[in-house]
Amino acid sequence: MDVDSGADGSVPEVPMVLIGNSSDVGWKYGKYCDPFDKSKVKCDFCGHISTGGIYRFKKHIVGVDNVVSSCKKATPEAKEACKKALEKVTATKGIKRQHEQDLRDDVHISSSVGEGVSNSEPNKVGPMDKFVRPIDGKSSKEEALRQLSMNEALFKERVHQASQYVARWVYTHAIPFNALDNDEFK
Repeated sequence: MDVDSGADGSVPEVPMVLIGNSSDVGWKYGKYCDPFDKSKVKCDFCGHISTGGIYRFKKHIVGVDNVVSSCKKATPEAKEACKKALEKVTATKGIKRQHEQDLRDDVHISSSVGEGVSNSEPNKVGPMDKFVRPIDGKSSKEEALRQLSMNEALFKERVHQASQYVARWVYTHAIPFNALDNDEFK
């Protein structure tokens, strides 16, 4: 969508529909091609259409990524401004990932050692281990053939700790607890 100059030689105002609603620095150098497709941004310098939104468009201006073609006509000021914006996003994402990793590291779900397994062997827990009993030569034939009850099959302590972790997550994300009573969560 090229903007033609008016009869008096002035450039008409770009419709606000084609400019993003954020205060992102990328909108100084590009605009939407189509108001209904927000992923396509057209470069004001070279006319290149970037698909992938304003983040990928800023990579086009800076020319850092080999996946995105670089803008040959961008000014050094535009490149510097977009580069700083990309670095800020990268730093923010890194801080957020580190915070999430720290939260995950704080959660400790201990494993319980089943009956008949010595403490020297590692307690391997796989998908079928919940439903089978360890082989024990001391148990009677009746005990060996008896099907495990659900309480025996599931490790109560691990389930309790996992439930506490989920409840803490639901609470910190302000999800109403009655939302978990929905049939889709049962």
